[in-house]
Amino acid sequence: MNQLSEKSETNMWFFAKKMSIPVENVQKNIQNIYESFLNIAGRDYSKTEILINRYTKSCENSLADPEARMVYWDNKFQETK
Repeated sequence: MNQLSEKSETNMWFFAKKMSIPVENVQKNIQNIYESFLNIAGRDYSKTEILINRYTKSCENSLADPEARMVYWDNKFQETK
């Protein structure tokens, strides 16, 4: 789960830079994501299994097909022009 999180965060920064999204917006988005994860998992991480069950498969799928992911984000980038 940690490896998937690190890869997705790296990708988010890469695409945010490409799309000229301000660093403050990206940081706020990351903060909101982690906040929602803590709300699901519990502040003491006692419900971490819920997070794993909810997100692991979709994270694995998004990282398994880099070409599809690149097409998706390229389309998003083209929309901002």
